[in-house]
Amino acid sequence: MTNIKTHEPSPKNIRFPLIINSLCVIALIVVVCIIYNPFEEPIKIPVEDPVEDPAEVPFRYNRYLGGLVLTEYTGQDLDVIIPSKIGKYPVVGIDGAFEGSSLTSVIISDSVTSIGISAFKDCISLTSVTISDSVISISISAFEGCTSLTSVTIPNGVTSIGISAFQDCSSLASITIPDTVTRIGDSAFQWCTSLTSITLSNNITRIGVRAFNECKLLTSITIPDSVTNIGDCAFYGCRALTSITIPDGVANINDNAFEDCSSLTSITIPDTVTRIGNCAFLGCRALTSITIPNKVTSIYDNAFNGCKSLSSQTKQRILQINPKAIF
Repeated sequence: MTNIKTHEPSPKNIRFPLIINSLCVIALIVVVCIIYNPFEEPIKIPVEDPVEDPAEVPFRYNRYLGGLVLTEYTGQDLDVIIPSKIGKYPVVGIDGAFEGSSLTSVIISDSVTSIGISAFKDCISLTSVTISDSVISISISAFEGCTSLTSVTIPNGVTSIGISAFQDCSSLASITIPDTVTRIGDSAFQWCTSLTSITLSNNITRIGVRAFNECKLLTSITIPDSVTNIGDCAFYGCRALTSITIPDGVANINDNAFEDCSSLTSITIPDTVTRIGNCAFLGCRALTSITIPNKVTSIYDNAFNGCKSLSSQTKQRILQINPKAIF
């Protein structure tokens, strides 16, 4: 009988792979600890004196650049003063905190620099708002759907009014935009159906798409010389608007810009304009006075369709550029 001799691995050969495996496990543990430290305390924002009880602070908030941004109002009061501080931290912003609430009035403290996204959206009972001089931006949908808000003063220092910032504020009758504002966002005052007058900043360079869409009671507006761009549908459906002057520097009258301005009788177009877009003056049936500058080389389809009161001479000038612009 043949004896089969088995090969016994040496202790050295056994120890080497064990060492390798152990090192791999240790490395894995180190990586996990770097990514997530289970021994580290979670970051907390302390509410310090003079607030001793967190229940006394009717807000939830996030820390941002050394200050607090309010994200939720948990109180019951309908007349609210935004605090300048919570503990030792200044309140610098409001972001969605009051959306859909029954708030009736608010005073914004002088520590706040930003009225953020949807800060007061759909506060349908809000009638009064006081914005501090510290605010520099009014963001997207900040006051959208505040249907009971009748007036608002935008302080000097605000530089931008965001998309839909005051959209559907259907009771808003007048507003003054200070000279610090350089841009009005798309749909900023869309469906403000009670708005009769507005004073624009002399430093605005762009009026956004649908900025004053369906402001049906707006009777007059002065577009400042600083404006170089008037967005599509900017004044669509402003049926009470009777006259308007487009400043030098504007190169294009964009699509639907003044469509359905049915009371518009006169408009001044500067020599800088080269293009009049689709349906730009569609349905302006009262329009009698308009001069098409010599530099206008493009008039798009339906630009003056339904403008039945235009003189024969003006109609002929339009048809020479585009036979489909008017009929």
